Amino acid sequence: NTCAPGKECGHYTQLVWRNSLRVGCAHQVCDTNWPFAPSPPGRWDFWVCDYEPPGNWVGQKPY
Repeated sequence: NTCAPGKECGHYTQLVWRNSLRVGCAHQVCDTNWPFAPSPPGRWDFWVCDYEPPGNWVGQKPY
């Protein structure tokens, strides 16, 4: 229920947020527009998810 000092925990806390009741996700396989350097590894996966109700508010613990 805490994040270690100096560590990033934002994505984890959203995944375990107690009050979120629904989640919707989308997936796309891409072969262009790689968002990171140096170059794309060929085909790559892009995932996005939305939670309802949202959580992960600054200063709140996930559960």
